[in-house]
Amino acid sequence: MRLQQFFSCCCNEQEDQLQNKLQLSINNIQSPQSNSQIKLTLDSFTLLNVIGKGSFSKVILVRKNDDQKLYALKIIKKKIIQQKKQYERVMTERNILINTNNPFIIKHYSSFQNKKKLFFLLEYCGGGELFNLLWRKKQFDEELSKFYVSQIILGLEYLHQQNIVYRDLKPENVLLDTDGYIKLADFGLSKIIQENENMKSICGTNQYYAPELIQKKSYGKQVDLWTLGCLCFELINGKPPFQNPQEIMNTDIQKLCQCLNCSDLFKDLIIKLLERNFKKRIDIKQCKSHQVFENINWELIYQKKVIPLIKIQKKNEIDISHIDYGFLNENPYSYVSETYNTNNQFQGFSYYNNSNINNK
Repeated sequence: MRLQQFFSCCCNEQEDQLQNKLQLSINNIQSPQSNSQIKLTLDSFTLLNVIGKGSFSKVILVRKNDDQKLYALKIIKKKIIQQKKQYERVMTERNILINTNNPFIIKHYSSFQNKKKLFFLLEYCGGGELFNLLWRKKQFDEELSKFYVSQIILGLEYLHQQNIVYRDLKPENVLLDTDGYIKLADFGLSKIIQENENMKSICGTNQYYAPELIQKKSYGKQVDLWTLGCLCFELINGKPPFQNPQEIMNTDIQKLCQCLNCSDLFKDLIIKLLERNFKKRIDIKQCKSHQVFENINWELIYQKKVIPLIKIQKKNEIDISHIDYGFLNENPYSYVSETYNTNNQFQGFSYYNNSNINNK
């Protein structure tokens, strides 16, 4: 587990909120209406185990009572959303989840609410967090790292094509499905931007802050490439390249990468991603064409036709041995049984996609 000070911090972003007030028609991203004829409630599910948590939320493994299928239910307290004034951010996450469709992005089935909580019904990835697998293995070899990084690149490429900046790429937000492939999750800090729009708010996880955030400069999609470089380093090394903003700004990157147990080509990729001048930092297209990936068939990766280097072994459907054991001791019902009520309905939040859930 990471220390508390390294958990994602909330964006304090006045300029972002002005732009993010549901102007979600950007780049054809729409705000679908709910199917009012079908309603899910918390009583539609049996709560099994806590399998994850973030700054404002918990994720619980649930079984849908009518079809007995497993899902991940992300639960957010309305009280916290109101206190932190994060309504626009929750709605942005909701609309990103609804409108994205990519093999490497977590699938969303429904959003619903009660008086106390907001709920995202998501696909359950039984392999747990990439962070947990890395913690168990200590380090990845280069081939395994490239297998995961290639999928992350395709996921980021898709997001950037939709003018979505992820802003919180880290091993905890990369989930492993039982097929051995990854899914990007948690879009609570993501931002929908207009073409070539820049941002100024400081958010993310401070170990992964891009230099332009620390320098309080305007920034764009390039921040996701910096965090990709941090993640590449961490997969090989077992630990992130930096622990604080001072190290981010002052460490000799080339010297830092000399100690890595990987090829010179992989080191070169990391060095090019950890370029402090974001104007010189390589982009997604240059990543894909980097020589280190010359043996990667991007189409086969996208179609999930490459045999995974690690297969997720499960004893049964609800085997949770791949989940961080720190979550499993928590009572899933304790998070949903509080007495606090709010009469505020989050208008436009609830959504149900009947075809999605029937095709699961």
